[in-house]
Amino acid sequence: MTEKLYEERYAYSNRPLVIRNATLSWKAMEVLDYDWLKKEYLRNPEILEENWENCFFKCYKTSEFKSLADVFHISSERIADMSAEPWYVGWSVCQESVFHQLSQLVSLPKFLSSFHAEGNMWIFIGTPGYGAHLHLDHDLDLPTWQAQISGSKTWYLKPPPECAATCPGLIQTDMHPGDMIIVNTNFWMHSTKVLDNGISLVITRQLS
Repeated sequence: MTEKLYEERYAYSNRPLVIRNATLSWKAMEVLDYDWLKKEYLRNPEILEENWENCFFKCYKTSEFKSLADVFHISSERIADMSAEPWYVGWSVCQESVFHQLSQLVSLPKFLSSFHAEGNMWIFIGTPGYGAHLHLDHDLDLPTWQAQISGSKTWYLKPPPECAATCPGLIQTDMHPGDMIIVNTNFWMHSTKVLDNGISLVITRQLS
């Protein structure tokens, strides 16, 4: 993908785009996992008390966790056992120190050099079998880039009714480590499902 092609065909069209192997050079691909997140969030008791605007923590088909702190108290045996009870959660990174550390691990691909990552960062993580229900992100005004750091996940994209005449029907694509999807999640109804390839970890941010 080139910068020119992206701007001409995708940047302002609401067309979703999957780029294979877009983030293989990221430091995140080497070090970012559940244990890294746990270490960063728990190394200081005050970190989980920090809050920025637009913070959220959401469980998808998972009712056992009441807070982000609960996620980091999953036993190591359960983390290692993909046949254990599934779980899937997402949250915005509202802790300055964690946000800073994560920012050192990622960078926009070259074809996005004239664009900028904006706003909060989000993490979506979970085990095979679960994922997000079909929904729109009404609170987002911009497209997001979503990078698959580990595991694999299927995305399902459904166009809005007003686009029925020109948009395709349901779009389905599998994301694997190193892949990135750029999509306006306030335009495309979307859902996801974690595939049987270990813990799925996705990092995402808005693009402007």
